[in-house]
Amino acid sequence: MIKLFQYNWTVRNEWFELLKQVPSEELLLNRTGGLGGILKTIFHILDVEYSWIRGIQGKPDIQVPFENFQTLLQVKELSDSWLEEILAVQGSARREGVLEREKPPLHGKVLCGWLN
Repeated sequence: MIKLFQYNWTVRNEWFELLKQVPSEELLLNRTGGLGGILKTIFHILDVEYSWIRGIQGKPDIQVPFENFQTLLQVKELSDSWLEEILAVQGSARREGVLEREKPPLHGKVLCGWLN
């Protein structure tokens, strides 16, 4: 499973590089499709991935409001901080290898707060 997340992180960093060329107004502009705007859609992707990883690790979900992250740099910094946290937890739990298993604990089921 870790390979899937590593791929996502690589692609996401490529998106961040490409989006540096797009004016902030365009990133925030409400659009059809996605979650409204480009930046909000990228933020949502981060948020959902982080929620699932926390669920896989047996941790509760946390709510992070998009309104606190209105620039590409702020969203990138959030992404970097979450990735750093995930890798630190994964490194310290290497012997358990939560993200490296084919199936998560609890008989292959992930119990996330939003699924209750």
